[in-house]
Amino acid sequence: MPAIFIFLLKTIIASSVLLGYYLLVLKNKKMAGFNRFYLLGSAAITLLLPFVTFNFSPGQSAASSFPILPLAESHHYEKAFIDTGGPSSPGSRWAVVIYLVVVGLLLLHLVAGILRLYMLKRNSETRHLDGYCLVKTTHPAAPFSFLNLLFWRKDMDISSEAERIMLLHELVHIRQYHTLDKLLLHVLCSLCWLNPFFWIMKHELSLQHEFLADEEAVADGNVEAFAQTLLYTHGGIAFGSATSLFFHSPIKRRLMMLTKKHATTYPQLRRLLIAPLLVLMALIFSFKLNGKENTNNNRSEKKITVVLDAGHGGKDAGAKNAEGVQEKDFTLKVTNKLSELAPEYNVVIVPTRVDDAYPTLQERVDKGNRTEADIFISVHLNKSTADATDANEYELGVCKRTDNFEQSMVLASAVASRMKALGVNTVVVDKSQVYVLNQSVHPSLLIACGNLDDENNLHFLADNEKLESLCRTILSGIVDYSKRK
Repeated sequence: MPAIFIFLLKTIIASSVLLGYYLLVLKNKKMAGFNRFYLLGSAAITLLLPFVTFNFSPGQSAASSFPILPLAESHHYEKAFIDTGGPSSPGSRWAVVIYLVVVGLLLLHLVAGILRLYMLKRNSETRHLDGYCLVKTTHPAAPFSFLNLLFWRKDMDISSEAERIMLLHELVHIRQYHTLDKLLLHVLCSLCWLNPFFWIMKHELSLQHEFLADEEAVADGNVEAFAQTLLYTHGGIAFGSATSLFFHSPIKRRLMMLTKKHATTYPQLRRLLIAPLLVLMALIFSFKLNGKENTNNNRSEKKITVVLDAGHGGKDAGAKNAEGVQEKDFTLKVTNKLSELAPEYNVVIVPTRVDDAYPTLQERVDKGNRTEADIFISVHLNKSTADATDANEYELGVCKRTDNFEQSMVLASAVASRMKALGVNTVVVDKSQVYVLNQSVHPSLLIACGNLDDENNLHFLADNEKLESLCRTILSGIVDYSKRK
């Protein structure tokens, strides 16, 4: 599933819980000021929760639980092995395109509405008063407000009681910045238009604005006159969702709130109950069990230093497939992700390259040997042989010629065991001919991340979430090795 739809699903779940609390506990209560900020806060929390993660380690797997694997024959290919979900289907790509088109249309509609308002202002008589700009117009939707603009019909007499109340009502919208709330929710609904709960939040927030404005407009106690004004003149033409109109909200609920004589029961308790609700939301949506894939977040108690070599680079592209995809780009992508995640495992990465440069093989070896490191790892991809064009086996290469061969085998076995638990078909092979391995003074490992000619494998490595899972698996294998050696 595309990441955008996974994010939307999370927002739908979170917003349904927060909105459910509002509908059950806060709706139609004389707490309009609090309800306004609750709805705004709910929208903000819903957007932030999917990005907030509290890591929690339930326990680490035993470091001695992996066997030492035998050496297999290098370049022994098998059929594809990883459950990558396959490349993105045309249907999912079209779904994303359609979704983004609708987002663009909704935002364009909002911008067009705002431009129409300013064109109306430009073609109307304006007058700057205390804190707002009065725009006299013949538009049938008036009176309504937008930011500090108060659009007022020319045929309305401001000296009458009914129209005085209308003026006070719209000034509350302006002074309490209700337009900004509307704009924020409108943008949110446009970006997440598939989330029905955001649209309900937007509608309810607009009603809270009306309740606040109604309450202040009748602060002198003339509720009956105000109610009559609503009844006799209800039915104005809506101008736009970003504007505050005197007759925009459902009249029945406005009259009900105006005529309520009893104060809301237990208002403080209703507010306090939000705290455990937010804690529950954080527990459900924000906690991430480290190592959710085979407990792969397995932090080391002691620091582990790894010299990490992204194979090829610069003028040396490495292998290429039929579409021109270059090995050097994917090796750097893998090593950069390993470097990004390494601090979580108490692993320190010393890279041989961090961009599209080409250190010579000797420069890579020299850097590794000068570093007081625990291990040396070089990352590559395989290229298909003529008789195995769809082969996609991950190889872990070691060098039999060095004094650290046994430790290298422990390292390869630890990483291989983690990878196999993830679902990756992995073999340990002899790569004694590889210069950076046979010249290293540290236990060393070459990780060949599958086949460059296999489209599924390239999609796997290009998918940030799946790549992160792979890199966490490699880092956990390194931690397992450090505990075993």
